[in-house]
Amino acid sequence: SSGGKLLDPSGKVIANLILESDGSLKLTDAMNNTVGYVTRNDGTLRVEGPKRTKILFSYSNEANGDALLTRNNGSTVYRLRATDAGYIVESDKSALYTVLANKGRGQLQTSNGETVMMTDSEILPAAIAIFGFEKLTQAQQAGLAYALSTEAI
Repeated sequence: SSGGKLLDPSGKVIANLILESDGSLKLTDAMNNTVGYVTRNDGTLRVEGPKRTKILFSYSNEANGDALLTRNNGSTVYRLRATDAGYIVESDKSALYTVLANKGRGQLQTSNGETVMMTDSEILPAAIAIFGFEKLTQAQQAGLAYALSTEAI
C-alpha cells in the first residue's frame, strides 16, 4: 500500500497515512490503531472519524482562491486567506499563522513571526497551512495535507 508517515523530530512515528483501495486515506497512530479517514467527495476533502460514521470537518476551496475548513454543521473553523506570498490562516477573523511560499519552499509562521514549520520540499502552500489548524489532531493535519498534495484520494 502507498501513503506516508508523520514523524516527530527524533524519527518516531506520530501517524501513518495509508491509501486504501477505495481511494480513502486511513489515518493510524503509532500503534496502528485507526484514528480517522480523509476522503474526497465532489472536490471537497472530508475528515471522518475512525468508524467512518461521522464527518468531522470538510475542507473546500472557494472561487476567490481562499479555502475553508468547516465543521459538519457548516460553521467555519478556519479560513485560508490567499495572499501574494501564500496564505494567512484565520480563525474568527483573527490571523493565527502566515504561510510564506517561494520557489517550492515554504514556512508556517505565527502571527508574531516565529517560524513553526519550514520545508525545502515541493509542497503546496495550502498543505503547509493545514499544520496551523490547531483544532485538528496531528494525524488529521498530516492526512489532510497529504490529500491536498495528491490526486490519489
